[in-house]
Amino acid sequence: MDPRNLAALGTRAQNLSGDELEELKRRIQLDASDLEARILLAQCPTLPSREEHLSWLLENRADLPFGLAWGFMTLVGDGSSEAHRKRMQQWLTAVDAAGHSLAVVEGAAWYFLLTDPAIGEELYRTGEAQNTADPKWPRLLAAYYEHWTNLTHLRLPTDLLRDLRGRAFRAYSRAFVLEDADDRRFPLIWAMRQCAGPAGETEALRILKLADREAALREQCKEQPVRAAHHAQIAHGLVLLALNDVAEAERHLAGAAAVALTSEPSMVLAQELLKKERFEVVRGYLETCARHLETGAETLRSWSAALQAGATPDLLPPLGT
Repeated sequence: MDPRNLAALGTRAQNLSGDELEELKRRIQLDASDLEARILLAQCPTLPSREEHLSWLLENRADLPFGLAWGFMTLVGDGSSEAHRKRMQQWLTAVDAAGHSLAVVEGAAWYFLLTDPAIGEELYRTGEAQNTADPKWPRLLAAYYEHWTNLTHLRLPTDLLRDLRGRAFRAYSRAFVLEDADDRRFPLIWAMRQCAGPAGETEALRILKLADREAALREQCKEQPVRAAHHAQIAHGLVLLALNDVAEAERHLAGAAAVALTSEPSMVLAQELLKKERFEVVRGYLETCARHLETGAETLRSWSAALQAGATPDLLPPLGT
């Protein structure tokens, strides 16, 4: 079932008529595994047997890929109620039975995030440990930490907020590195920025802002695949530089040069690498870019010559000035 259908079914369930309820019950009698009917009945607020259908779903289809909505849908009672204790056990049993599969743990973790955060965090960490190459786990863990920083009414101590933002930043960073598609990777830059500088400007935050601009340029010129690929390499390299992975940042600088732009290559990552004294790497970038340029090649070669002579030119003025 498409996860997008859950919201539509939830809306529909709020306004079921008596005849519709009877028809759904008849469908269940004919086919106990009728998911649409089960989900509608489980979300009907006036149905006395709602709990029966929620329990059936948890015991038989806890793998529904609904994430937060699935966890929220299974909320019952208050944190001390017998219904909650039953629901908690149902989720934990489902997680064990499914071998900590992503779909089950995601729903369970969101349920516990809303009811017993310590268990939710443990589930995320267990899932991440078993699926170290899947970026969804650090994404979920980061969202978990960030969720708590946004609950301003709790008035959490400053040190705790800083710690939570730091954890969120590290989790978003892991997700960024693991992602294999730019359309999923680059939106994480904004999330990382939100967590990088809770106490004011930081070096990582400064570089992430530059990366965000390059990612935005990539988005703006998607109809120019070569230029978009160039800015994607620069943005990726800047994020890695913000994470202190200089070697990988250098690799992406070389990748940006290899794209072979004929005009206005980005100098942002090269300028940042100059601050790290990676002079030969930047010289290589300038020389490679110069070979492809239709205009401005002499400016790049003059910067390269200045580097070779021991000077450190400013690469950021527009070419030709």
